[in-house]
Amino acid sequence: MTGNRPVGFVYMLRCADGSYYIGSHRGQDPERRVHEHNQGDDKHAYTFTRRPVELVYSENFDRYEDMVAYERRIKGWSRAKKEALIRGDANALRDLSARGARPALITHPSRRRFAAPQDEEVMCSKMTPHPEERIEDARREGWATKTKDR
Repeated sequence: MTGNRPVGFVYMLRCADGSYYIGSHRGQDPERRVHEHNQGDDKHAYTFTRRPVELVYSENFDRYEDMVAYERRIKGWSRAKKEALIRGDANALRDLSARGARPALITHPSRRRFAAPQDEEVMCSKMTPHPEERIEDARREGWATKTKDR
């Protein structure tokens, strides 16, 4: 932070069911935001059925763009990495940020060839093959040929 008054903060809540909720809010009082979550004014909110919630992490930002980018970034992190952030464990964060395939992808034979380098910048809902791999699969199955017909 540059010494300016913070525009807002990114925060992480531990919900009653053990899950984590990550959000950002304009203002300077994370405890007030936690109180709002625990009040349950929005019945469609993630935390509504997971109350009470507890603040486990917050960080102030003096630029709105940085705040939103950081919120999006940590939302994509694994549970282990979020817990390392909560603990303030820089070594674990570094180890969990190391590029390389996730262990579950390495051990599962059906997904082994699709494993891609992962870090906090990469967030995929599901692993998909590279387009060239899809073409090779289609050729093997007789759906595509190596030469153009035109």
